[in-house]
Amino acid sequence: MKKNVFFLVVLSLFVGGLANAQVKLGANFGLQIPLGNFLEEIENPYDMGFGGNITGKYMVTENIGAGLGFGFYYLEFKGGYLINIDFIVPCYDYKEVLRKGITIMPVTASGYYYFRKKSFKPYVGVELGAYMMRVSYKYEYDAETETHFGFAPVVGAQYDLFKSFGLNVNLKESYIFGGTYGICVASINIGIVYTFGK
Repeated sequence: MKKNVFFLVVLSLFVGGLANAQVKLGANFGLQIPLGNFLEEIENPYDMGFGGNITGKYMVTENIGAGLGFGFYYLEFKGGYLINIDFIVPCYDYKEVLRKGITIMPVTASGYYYFRKKSFKPYVGVELGAYMMRVSYKYEYDAETETHFGFAPVVGAQYDLFKSFGLNVNLKESYIFGGTYGICVASINIGIVYTFGK
């Protein structure tokens, strides 16, 4: 009986906290700009790509938010042998196994600090977590998905058009510790954000 009462008290406090909390849900889309390999200076094997992400943020205070995010980025390869991700292609003639692109899917936790509480809210943040990467080829060859740790500093701004709806723009630079050399990708994103709660 005492355990049930304790559980109900904890549950009511949790639900009450959510009712008084502010949560932000967002979706962004933008350009993915490869910056090369940050662990060692080698030729950049990628062309510009595209991608986007969805995020959820819980506002711990009026200025500090913590959240989760999922993204999808796609970069085209310029051609040549795959030099910085540890996939093995069972073919002797690498010119016949032309890489089409690499898909990067980050699943991250994040923290943000908002400098203002008014309609225009500049912010900085950082995302870190698992980055799943898969290479696609011109011809069908099996390639397993690899997962590596990565992080991304973020700077941006949110502008509230209405009380619960606004626009979001940010610049993000992702560092992925994949393969031998590491991958660095800059993102220029624009999107929407929906805010609910107090």
